[in-house]
Amino acid sequence: MPKLSIVIPVFNEEESLDALLSELKESLGTADFSYEIVFVNDGSTDASLEKLKSYQSRSGGFLKIVNLPQRQGQTAALKKGLQSAQGDMVVSLDADLQNDPADIPRLLEKMKEGFDVVCGWRKDRSDPSIKKILSKFGNLLQRGISGFNIHDVSCTLRAYRKECLKDLTLDWEGQHRFIPLILFKIMRSLFYLLSSVELDSNLINMFTKSLSKCMPASFFNISNASFLEYALRYGLSEVSAL
Repeated sequence: MPKLSIVIPVFNEEESLDALLSELKESLGTADFSYEIVFVNDGSTDASLEKLKSYQSRSGGFLKIVNLPQRQGQTAALKKGLQSAQGDMVVSLDADLQNDPADIPRLLEKMKEGFDVVCGWRKDRSDPSIKKILSKFGNLLQRGISGFNIHDVSCTLRAYRKECLKDLTLDWEGQHRFIPLILFKIMRSLFYLLSSVELDSNLINMFTKSLSKCMPASFFNISNASFLEYALRYGLSEVSAL
């Protein structure tokens, strides 16, 4: 069973797949653990599926394809991929190279500190201005409504411990954007179950705050960061880029 699963929804991405797979291999080339790459073909009408099958035939078994004959949308495709993942840790990212595979080791390194979920923040996005404005508005709106202080709710680049996903439900298109918020609410409800368990000092400090409110953020700096990460472990922690 692989240690890491990388889940990638694909819809008409034939032009980016060669570069994506090359960058994934480079990013994971020195990994000292086993991994699988799970491509979910979401009813592509171009040559994406044929390319994926070609890669799979030469992969030696580390590449898996989940094929959806008709397009179901990114949320459903991601859900299928997460359900198919066999690794203890799961990383999700987009197939269009908006997410840099070179950042995957940084997410995994942060997880070694004990975090259960680490999320990416595309701090310097290359999207059109209108898309940036709408995304920023959406992020501000969800922070205002939920009190959950995440900067980039739409960033698909995230790392999870597999056990955190067992209670995750994704029932409507677009819901994948709110996975960190959904998991935060699930994890926060577990505080009542964990109160009698011996906790580390960070968690004990969190318990001094109201359980009905968002936990305070701690800030950590990482040099040479290409984006700002958001980490979650029964509370909030934020890693700022320099």
